Amino acid sequence: MSYNEDLHGDVTRASVAVAVNYVTDYLCQSF
Repeated sequence: MSYNEDLHGDVTRASVAVAVNYVTDYLCQSF
């Protein structure tokens, strides 16, 4: 695996984590 691919994977996982946190906060505020 190249460095760029590994970096992209880290960015993707970070983005997913942020998205999950955002959705969770939104749902908690809605209900």
